[in-house]
Amino acid sequence: MSACRQTGRWSWYASLGTATSPCRERASFPWRVAVILSSPSLFDFDLPEVPAPARVQGERREVPPCTFDVRSYQTQAIQAVLAAMDRGVRRGLIVMPTGCGKTKTFAELIRQLSDRPEFEALVIAHRFELLEQGRRAIGEVNPHLIVSTEAGDDRATEGADVVMAGVQSIGRTTSRLSWLKPTLIVTDEAHHAAAPSYGTVYERYGVYDDAATVFHLGVTATPHRLDNKRLSGNGGIFEEVLFTYTLREAIAAKFLTDIKGYRIQGGADLTGVKTTAGDYNLKQLEAAVNTPKEIELAYKAWQEHAEGRKTIVFCTGVDHAKDVAAVFEEHGVSARAVYGDMDRDARAATLRMFTSGQVQVLTSMDVLTEGFDEPSASCVLLIRPTQSWALFTQMVGRGLRLFAGKSDCVVIDVVGVTQQHALGKAPPPGKERPSLSGLVDLPDIDLQGHTLSEALDLFEGMDEGQQEGIRRRPTTFRGLVANTEAVDMLGELSTPIEAGGATELAWFKVGEARYVVACGSSAGEDNREGHLAMDTLGRWWIRLRSSKREEKFIVRVESDDLPLVFVQADLILSDYWPGIKAIASTKAPWRKLDPSTKQIAILKRFKLSDETIAMMNRGMVDQFLRRKSVQRAVIK
Repeated sequence: MSACRQTGRWSWYASLGTATSPCRERASFPWRVAVILSSPSLFDFDLPEVPAPARVQGERREVPPCTFDVRSYQTQAIQAVLAAMDRGVRRGLIVMPTGCGKTKTFAELIRQLSDRPEFEALVIAHRFELLEQGRRAIGEVNPHLIVSTEAGDDRATEGADVVMAGVQSIGRTTSRLSWLKPTLIVTDEAHHAAAPSYGTVYERYGVYDDAATVFHLGVTATPHRLDNKRLSGNGGIFEEVLFTYTLREAIAAKFLTDIKGYRIQGGADLTGVKTTAGDYNLKQLEAAVNTPKEIELAYKAWQEHAEGRKTIVFCTGVDHAKDVAAVFEEHGVSARAVYGDMDRDARAATLRMFTSGQVQVLTSMDVLTEGFDEPSASCVLLIRPTQSWALFTQMVGRGLRLFAGKSDCVVIDVVGVTQQHALGKAPPPGKERPSLSGLVDLPDIDLQGHTLSEALDLFEGMDEGQQEGIRRRPTTFRGLVANTEAVDMLGELSTPIEAGGATELAWFKVGEARYVVACGSSAGEDNREGHLAMDTLGRWWIRLRSSKREEKFIVRVESDDLPLVFVQADLILSDYWPGIKAIASTKAPWRKLDPSTKQIAILKRFKLSDETIAMMNRGMVDQFLRRKSVQRAVIK
C-alpha cells in the first residue's frame, strides 16, 4: 500500500512474482492490479478481476478499435508520420494549435503502432501536468497497453508498454529506465527540446544514432524553439516538419474560437531590458513591468474590453502574478495567482475554483502556458512581454478552446515601448514582434477589437501589390479598412476598363459615361483638360477646356464601341494640343513622383488617412483633386 505523491491518494498493489523474486512490487512478471481506496474502504473491499497478463516479449498484441472520433487533420498527421517512417525519416515534427488534440493524436498513433512485436514507447515532457494529461489520454485510447509514469519519486512499472517520463528525472541519470528500449519517443511541447536535459535523453536512446531504430516524434503548437530558432531542418533537432495544421484552418473549421484582439500602447519602457537566450531577461523584465502604473493600465484595459469574462493573465514573475491578482481583488473582481512553487494541493484547489467560476481571474507566471485546459476561459490578458513566438503562441492558445456560449476569445496585449513598431515603417528583418495577426501569417496589424477572421477577409481581398505594401508597413485594422477603401478610390482614378486598352492617355471616370484627362499647361494656356461625355441622344462629345478656351466637338463614333471613342478623343486632343502625351500619358514620369507637400496638405482636408495618402503618387493626387473639382461643378 502506498500514497501517490502527486495526488495524495492511497493505492494497493498486487503483483505476481517469480521464484527468485516472490511477491516483490516490481517483480519482473508485469501482472498488476491497482485499486484506489477511500478511507472507509481500507478494511472492506473486493479484489477486482485480474486482467490478462501482459504479452510475452516479441508477441503481437491484439489491438482494440479506436475509441474516439478522429478528426480529419489528426488522421492526416498520423498518416504523415507513418509515411515518414516508411521513407526512412527518423526525427519528425507535427505542428497543431493548442486545443486541437495533439495528445489524442499521438495516443492514436501509439495504438496503430502497438501491434508491432518490439513496440515500446517513451513520452517525455517537462511538467507533471503534461505527464498526467498524456497518461490519461493514452490509457483511454489504449486500454490494452500498460501505461506507467517515471517522474520524481514515482517509478514506472518495469515492462510497461508506454512510459510517461519527466525529462528532468531521466535526463540527470542513466540508472532510471535502464530496462526500457523504446522504438518510439514522443516529445510533448517539443519547442522545449533544445534544452540540455532533452539532449541527454535523446543521446541515451540513440535518437541521433544512424544504426538505431527508434523514431522520434515531436508535437508542438509552434515550429520555433523558445529562442525563435527553427526546430527542424539543417542542424535542427528534427529532420523535417511532417504535418502542420494551422490556427487559421482551425478557426475557419470551427475547431477553435476566433480571436478578438486589442493592443494596448503605453506599456513599460523595455529599452534597458537585456535579451537572454532569445527573450527578455526575466528579472529585469519583472522590475520594469511590475509597477502600480503598469498594473493599473492592464486592469483598465481589461475593464474596458473584457469585464465579466473569465480571464487568464500571464505575468512576468511570482510577485507580479500576486500583485496583479491583488489589484483585481481591490476592484472587487475575484482573482487568484498560481505559480510553480505553490503547494500542489493549493494550486489544484485554485484551478478548481477557476473552473467552477468562484474565481474569475487567474494570474500566472508560465505555469498555465502548457498542460492546463479550461475551455470556459474567454479572455487572455498578456502583461508578460515576450520576443518568443513559441511562448506567445502558447499563452494565446489558452483561451481558444470551444465552450458553450463562447463566440470568441478577447486577447489584450499590453505592448512595451521597445515592442512598438512605428506605423508606416517595417521592422528590421527577423525582428518582427510576436503578434496576433502573425499567428495566421498576416503582417503586423493592430486588430483594434476586430477578429482575426475579419482581418483575413480584408487582407485576402487585396491584390498582391496591396498586400506587399501592408507587409512593408505595420498598420491597424482601421488602416486596413482605409487601405481597402483607398484601393477602391484609386481604382476609380485609374484608366477605365471600358477603354479596352485603346488609349494611351490617363483618362479617369468622373460619372456615368463621363471621363476627364489632364493635359497640363503650355504657352500661357493653363489647366488644360479634355472632357468626354455622352448626351441623352447617345452621342459622344469631347470638350476642350483651359484657362483660355472652351470648345466642343462631336466625336462621330457609335456609342456602343467605346474603345474607338477613346481613340478618336485622343486624336482630337493631340491635334489641338500637340505634345500632350509627355504630360497626359499614363506612363509620364511625373506621375510616379511622391506627392508634394502642398498636395498632401490638401489631401488631409479631405480627411484621407495617412495609410491612404501613403499609397498615392503625384499622378493619383492630381486626378483625385480634379475629380473632386468636377464633381463639385456638377453639383453646383
